[in-house]
Amino acid sequence: MSTTITAGHQTITDNTRGISAAIELKNVNKNYKFHGDTVCALQDINLAISEREFVAITGPSGSGKSTLLQIVGGLERPSSGKVFVTSKNIATYHDGALAAFRGKEIGFVFQSFYLQPFLTVEQNIQLPGIFAHIRPKDRADRVRSLLQQIGLEGYDKHLPRQLSGGQIQRVAIARALFHPPKILLADEPTGNLDQENSTHIVRLFQTIRAEFGITVIIVTHNNEIAQIADREIKLNNGRLL
Repeated sequence: MSTTITAGHQTITDNTRGISAAIELKNVNKNYKFHGDTVCALQDINLAISEREFVAITGPSGSGKSTLLQIVGGLERPSSGKVFVTSKNIATYHDGALAAFRGKEIGFVFQSFYLQPFLTVEQNIQLPGIFAHIRPKDRADRVRSLLQQIGLEGYDKHLPRQLSGGQIQRVAIARALFHPPKILLADEPTGNLDQENSTHIVRLFQTIRAEFGITVIIVTHNNEIAQIADREIKLNNGRLL
């Protein structure tokens, strides 16, 4: 069965991915107030992303890429429009429901890593499980599995300062995968890395999509990511191109 994906004025029939959309944005607008003026960050966004699709969102600085990602992840609310994520219109959710949704459905990876410097690799990855009151043994088992998957076996007792930038980003990705999310959102995940480490992270995202069967959406200026993604979504001045 095929899936129809709409991006701007372009329609693509996809015969290879899941039969339902993981994400659908309908007539989404996002406005901000700045010194009394209204700034339009997103304008009339209509977009669908398939289950298990790997998408790169590109565009110049200030084009609305991060805002779009934050709206999909429930970190921002649209000013108008509908945001369906795993068939739920999260635009109608109150703050508590949004927080629960993020914890269950979404994994986040950021350019700045946000690891706790005085916690070990194991403890950093476990943080989502601690907040969810998961048993210590189950948390430890999950960490062991994730470290194997990201190629950092034996690093569980290391502190972030003992790791390279690429290794730190791998730990941040493992933390985002602790509760296996349905959607992984990454905002410039290779922005602070050199070319070699950027390549390793790109390959890791490919592996994650294949092994976990999740939807991966990455905001990036990295042409390598845009080229290997299933689809590139381009934004400019808050509009889809």
